Amino acid sequence: MIELDKSDPELIKELQALKRENNALKSLYQKDIAKRNRMEEALRQSEARFRCLLQDIENISVQGYGPDGTTQYWNRASEKLYGYSAQEAIGKNVVDLIIPPELKDFVNKAIKEMAVSGQPIPAAELSLLRKDGSRVSVFSNHSIINIPGRKQELFCIDIDLTKLKQTEKELLQAEENERLKSAFLANMSHEIRTPMNGILGFAEILRTQKLTVHKQQEYIRIIEQSGVRMLSIINDIIDISKIEAGLMKYDIKETNINEQCEYIYTFFKPEVEAKKIEFSLKTSLPTIDAFITTDREKIFAILTNLVKNAIKFTSAGSIEFGYKLTGSLKQIQFYVKDTGIGIPKDWCQAIFDRFIQTDISNNVARQGAGLGLSISKAYVEMLGGKIWVESEEGIGSTFNFTIPYHTKPNKNN
Repeated sequence: MIELDKSDPELIKELQALKRENNALKSLYQKDIAKRNRMEEALRQSEARFRCLLQDIENISVQGYGPDGTTQYWNRASEKLYGYSAQEAIGKNVVDLIIPPELKDFVNKAIKEMAVSGQPIPAAELSLLRKDGSRVSVFSNHSIINIPGRKQELFCIDIDLTKLKQTEKELLQAEENERLKSAFLANMSHEIRTPMNGILGFAEILRTQKLTVHKQQEYIRIIEQSGVRMLSIINDIIDISKIEAGLMKYDIKETNINEQCEYIYTFFKPEVEAKKIEFSLKTSLPTIDAFITTDREKIFAILTNLVKNAIKFTSAGSIEFGYKLTGSLKQIQFYVKDTGIGIPKDWCQAIFDRFIQTDISNNVARQGAGLGLSISKAYVEMLGGKIWVESEEGIGSTFNFTIPYHTKPNKNN
């Protein structure tokens, strides 16, 4: 042990100064440690509040990724939006979670560039993948967070655009419906005026001019045809208005579909034969099994509309209608097949829409309000079935519709 010379006042003075300096340094160090501890604690609390806030935000998906794209944070909104739980997502690469095939290369490249440049991936509207494989449209914004001593972290904030897209689609559809309704009303005005002018014009001729009996009968026939056409248009307008308002009712009772088909066949046969077109009916059930419970008038209206259309658009060849059992004998599929002008492929769905009439290059197609098919579709759906068409331009069309095959129990069983 070194002995100090306490008789040397200069040495004692110097040692005391060193001791004071050491105590001062020790005090500063302790204060610095305390300050650092307080800062670290404040940082931990701030981060906890931040993550808690992000966790509880509804409808805004927030994810955190490392510089290599590995998922480090996944809030509850992300679980709801993408279908992965936080436990499933954390530790997996974002490219393997929600990035669709066509964006994988772009995202991998963007993550690498982000790690080098420190610049986040630009915000954009994206179509990303859910766990079940479905797509979801999101607006994705990105931000990079750099904390000293820690790895760079990329945060993605995704806002679900599904409802916005749906609202946008509904608005566009509403605008289109208004446009179609306006065009429809203008067309109705024309359709009603045409037979009305025929009635009034020929009635005036009959009243004011001396005509031969032959001419009188001809003009009376034109007046009758115009009256029938106008009545048909008015009935269609009334029916479509009831359908639009949800006021159309149905009356379910027992009916024999063989008898209905035979009546329609007999009714239209003279008109078809007058055009020199082959007309045939095919039924697949014996009379005893042809009794079903349905709305007789709706079935009659649907078949009548379809047969009338077939006659209108067929100038040569044949028209065949009938039915068969399908779906393990639980459904009846009616059909009306013709060799008429056919329908363009891109119109095969639209012709059933309300207020739409196809622009077929045939003057006959322009006669009528174009409501028959939309009314038929509404009736078929009311009865629990569906309607569709198979057609080829210049070859012909086959309209099909189904209804449930409901029969009353046989009393002898």
